[in-house]
Amino acid sequence: MEVYINGINAISPQETYDNSLFLNEIIEYSDEFLTVIKPNYKEFIKANVLRRMSNIIRMGVVSARMAMQEANVENPDAIIVGTGLGCMTDTEKFLNRLLENNESLLTPTSFIQSTHNTVGAQIAVMISCNNYNMTYVNKNNGFETSLLDALMMFEEGGADNILVGAVDEMTPDNHKLKKRINAWKNEPATISTLLSSKTKGCIAGEGSTFTVLSKNKTEQTYAKFVDVFTIYKATEEDLYTKLLQFLEENNLSVNDIDVVVTGNNGDYESDKMYNDFTSKFFLQSVQVVYKHLIGEHGSASAFGFWLAAKILKTQTIPEIVNFNKKETSKIKNILVYNFDYYFKNNHSFVLLQEA
Repeated sequence: MEVYINGINAISPQETYDNSLFLNEIIEYSDEFLTVIKPNYKEFIKANVLRRMSNIIRMGVVSARMAMQEANVENPDAIIVGTGLGCMTDTEKFLNRLLENNESLLTPTSFIQSTHNTVGAQIAVMISCNNYNMTYVNKNNGFETSLLDALMMFEEGGADNILVGAVDEMTPDNHKLKKRINAWKNEPATISTLLSSKTKGCIAGEGSTFTVLSKNKTEQTYAKFVDVFTIYKATEEDLYTKLLQFLEENNLSVNDIDVVVTGNNGDYESDKMYNDFTSKFFLQSVQVVYKHLIGEHGSASAFGFWLAAKILKTQTIPEIVNFNKKETSKIKNILVYNFDYYFKNNHSFVLLQEA
């Protein structure tokens, strides 16, 4: 059956929450890690509720509600969320208080909101949704796993509209911890210099992306969500074999892919793997990148999904994301490819088509 993207929203370090714009103005950065540009949360959440919410819950709830608003869906048949690290701020707050108070006299709020499924639960509470609610924590593949769950629900005939999203936040403490293992760059980087750097590490970021998947096409439809595939610990030969098999199962070949969205992030080893991948199969395709705009985090590939959906709907590719500077007159099929940049073991393919 066909599945359509009828609403989508991304809150990121760029001004992407307003879907009337498409990377019109790019926000430059020079910080150690990127934080999201916040919409007016008070338009969606009451002030007395908002002040009890951490950053990740705020951006998750609001991006979900903006996606549902665009799709004209008030109560989805399921809420499925992916995340890499979950609610880091509340987790750190709870653990710090645990130490400071010698494991006594602890308030429950931080503990309650520290669990990974807090965002999905808060969305459900705010829209009074008692339907299927699931959160997947699978490093950088949480969003792809959520898409797979949604696809299976549609195939089983158990839903008409499903809210799917992914959200992650970055904290100063978490950034410092990962910097010790050289996950992040030691030298300053900018949008224009990050992808040309020849050093190890990338720039950390955060963000929230939600989409409403539906079995019916509407005037708001962005694109078709065709298929998703994940593979763990693949050799180069395994990866190429699985790619060809994935495309063949969807009646496509590598020549049918007009745009390939890759997760280049400035880490020299990771970028080499992405560029080797595209040069082997997609020499004629436009290569689109996005992590130089939003940074790297466990849910970054969801932004790649947002980018692919926007490209298909608008039939335009912003110059800032066109990596190989190729042009194409018609965009019909887009492949989004991502892998875990540090361990380089979780690979994923997501296929989108023009609606």
